[in-house]
Amino acid sequence: MIETIIHWFHAMLEHPSSCRMCATLQAQYHHTHLQMHIEQYACEECQQAKPSGPGHHLLTNCDPWEEFAVDLIDPWQASMLHDNVEFFALTCIDTTTNLVKIAHIFEKSSNHNATYFEHTWLYWYPKPMQAIHDNGESSQDLLFNSS
Repeated sequence: MIETIIHWFHAMLEHPSSCRMCATLQAQYHHTHLQMHIEQYACEECQQAKPSGPGHHLLTNCDPWEEFAVDLIDPWQASMLHDNVEFFALTCIDTTTNLVKIAHIFEKSSNHNATYFEHTWLYWYPKPMQAIHDNGESSQDLLFNSS
């Protein structure tokens, strides 16, 4: 069963690293050998796309929590175990730490999205000074309207 859970989360999280995958699953589940199972999991897509050589980390010019990116995913379609799922989500990413928060939203209205942005981000982290977003109609009233 652990392999099925790892496979599902790996697909839903868009092929994360083993460290991110382990942290995500350990927040929800306990298994004595979870980290070992995750490290042994081999996704063929990841193996083919994996860059060779050392990674390069880009440094940003801002402090954590000063700048973030926000976007709406509408609709996101996923197919797992012969079942199709479609849903909307709000994503918030701190551009310095790469912290990601994702909230399942139920409609695309500005008020609804603003409420979820507040609950997902502003309740937990300082109000950012700058936001990166597209100019879609759902983003217009989402940002910085609350004091």
